[in-house]
Amino acid sequence: MSLSTSADKPSRKSSSKAAARAAEVFKAELQVVERTAKVSKDASLNFEDLLREYKALAQEYQLLLQEAVKITKVGDTMQEKLLKAQEQLQELNAQLADTNMQLKNERERSEELLRNILPSMIAERMKRGETTIADSYNEVTVLFADIVGFTHLSSATSPEFVVAILNDVFAYFDDLCEKYGLEKIKTIGDSYMAVSGVPEERRDHAIAAAETALEMLESLDKLELARMGHLSMRIGLNTGSVIAGVIGKKKFIYDLWGDTVNIASRMESQGVGGKIQVSESSFKLLKHRYIFEGPGKINVRGIGEMPTYFLVGRKPLF
Repeated sequence: MSLSTSADKPSRKSSSKAAARAAEVFKAELQVVERTAKVSKDASLNFEDLLREYKALAQEYQLLLQEAVKITKVGDTMQEKLLKAQEQLQELNAQLADTNMQLKNERERSEELLRNILPSMIAERMKRGETTIADSYNEVTVLFADIVGFTHLSSATSPEFVVAILNDVFAYFDDLCEKYGLEKIKTIGDSYMAVSGVPEERRDHAIAAAETALEMLESLDKLELARMGHLSMRIGLNTGSVIAGVIGKKKFIYDLWGDTVNIASRMESQGVGGKIQVSESSFKLLKHRYIFEGPGKINVRGIGEMPTYFLVGRKPLF
């Protein structure tokens, strides 16, 4: 039987304290790992919050490791476990950060696709959970543009050339809508529909639509494929009230409804190639700024005869 001396007692006491402290550090390390796993499953955290949580946990773990190293009586086995656990935590953090970055990129691509289909304001409302979007607008200007004789052109040329022309012309029209703040609604065959004053109301909606229409006509002389196809275009404008909203469950479309839309369509379909035909409501808003020919008359089904005008250019500024 061995006898302990008084010199052994402080050593045993110090060793006991170190072991107890080491156990506390190891327990705290396990708690950090558990909290990391819990954070990784928290769906309420966005990407920035996740990174912030991971950084805080990694810093906390680093302090625990430093504390363990300071405990002189900690065995090599305990230190090896701590170091291995730290490596696993860092690897887990890296994997989670990479996964969340991929999820963030996918979410951004999905949101960009939604914004390409719908106006930004409408896309944001849908992302916030609105399921029925329908708004009334008291005064907007609707634009229709149609390529004259395109049916004959499409039957006399290759499908590739037909699509190339449409893409060239309509892509340019998209740029014009962006330039003047119009919202493109849709293309229907060789017809292009846009609106000024939706979804954001604006006082100069008729002017923006008129400038867009004038540049649309001018574009046919600028675009090489349009010149090759000898294209001509009819454009119609009409001002009035509309209802705008989103329809569809899987394939969304933002569309307009009302007599204003129907009349704008008639301004185009009963117009003349190479000209912009406008209704009286649009004419009254534009006559002080632009040059017109007319009035003329067209018959609109369900409404009767309506006076119309041809927008031919801008008045000189003095």
